[in-house]
Amino acid sequence: MRKSTFLFIFLSFFGYCFSQQKQYLQSNISQTTVYNLINKITDSLFYERIYSVNYNDTNILRSHFFIYNRDSFKILTGISQDFNSKGKLSFVNFYNNGLREGIELRYKDGSIMSTIEFKNDTINGFYTSFYSNGSIKERGKCYRSLSFKYGPWTSYYPNGNIQSVKYYSLYDDINKSYSESLPILKRIKFPICVKKGEWFFYDINKKLKYKKSYAIPEIVLE
Repeated sequence: MRKSTFLFIFLSFFGYCFSQQKQYLQSNISQTTVYNLINKITDSLFYERIYSVNYNDTNILRSHFFIYNRDSFKILTGISQDFNSKGKLSFVNFYNNGLREGIELRYKDGSIMSTIEFKNDTINGFYTSFYSNGSIKERGKCYRSLSFKYGPWTSYYPNGNIQSVKYYSLYDDINKSYSESLPILKRIKFPICVKKGEWFFYDINKKLKYKKSYAIPEIVLE
């Protein structure tokens, strides 16, 4: 009885140690960082690469980017790329003095999945999603998040034909008015997205199936 109890305790302790070691490896998966000094005159611009180490002791590049001030607060600048655990490209971002600016590209298994526009570190502009064959799936403008759409949004079939055209606006909660432009929304933290106008739906052969009218704007509850 004592031997079986001792064996159970030993195996439990061994399993615990193994799980702790596995958790430690997982929590420290991106600890290998390599710096290269780019600007030797100012001693401030660095090229940083972060690697993960798998169980075969193979370094896999997970991200690389340019930064200012390596030893203090890091400020990203220029292009930044991130990779998944298999080394395939996942994200591409562009930074200006630490703020995202321009088009963010998202990939899945190495293929482009979507692009979204940033202005001053905020989502503001076109969002485009893609089918696995590379053709456009959906395209339209948004602000702050994909939930706040404005202007026309167009969906496509995999063959490139238009599937639907929908119209949105952002409701200005302060000025109590609707707008498709963003200048009056600069003070708004949480604009309200509404459906408006006529929506058109087509079959795969470009024939109009039906249309829906929003004479009175309807709040998007998605």
